[in-house]
Amino acid sequence: MISLTTDSQVIDFLLLFLLWALVHSILASLTVKDFLRRRLGKIYNFYRVFYVLLSIATMMSIFIFIPLPQDQLYAFQGIIFYCLKVLQTAALIAFLFTAATSIEDDFLGLREASKFYSARLGNNALKPLRTDGIMGYSRHPLYFFVMVLLWSDPQMTIAWSTMTVAFTLYFLIGSIFEERKLISLYGKDYIEYQKRVRRFVPIKKLSVGVRSERYL
Repeated sequence: MISLTTDSQVIDFLLLFLLWALVHSILASLTVKDFLRRRLGKIYNFYRVFYVLLSIATMMSIFIFIPLPQDQLYAFQGIIFYCLKVLQTAALIAFLFTAATSIEDDFLGLREASKFYSARLGNNALKPLRTDGIMGYSRHPLYFFVMVLLWSDPQMTIAWSTMTVAFTLYFLIGSIFEERKLISLYGKDYIEYQKRVRRFVPIKKLSVGVRSERYL
């Protein structure tokens, strides 16, 4: 049975996670990045590295200061257990493969930081919109694979389920704000891309006409 203490821990975790997600999104916004680029000059090339390290450190702090209960909610056995583990493994492999081959963004910021020491310093040209490969089937494949990885765990605890719900909400809401930023950058090209490709589930749309965002 879930106690009042457990309820409090879950609520505290979700509130802190909400705060983390808010700060995380603000620091990634074009407004903040443009402001810092003007203020920091050459030092701005290290901003992405700082952003990633800060995000990881603050997220780990939430787990340390608010340890979630490990009470088990359910546990599948037998063939269902192995099927879900295969699904989890496939999602992890797909995530790593997609991150390595299909996402051109400098995830860790190392490429951007290296420009500080190179002749390419100050080259902030907009990268071409990537719509080939897995990006031709899902606009946010990394989010999708992480959600599959989290939800397909065959042994669900309170801690894992709380984390799963928190990240799922973050991906759902965060993708909306991220796409607003992409529309401001790519304009009509990204709007047309939205019409052709689903937000998450990597299944081709039946029509290239205007479709509602009811479809994931």
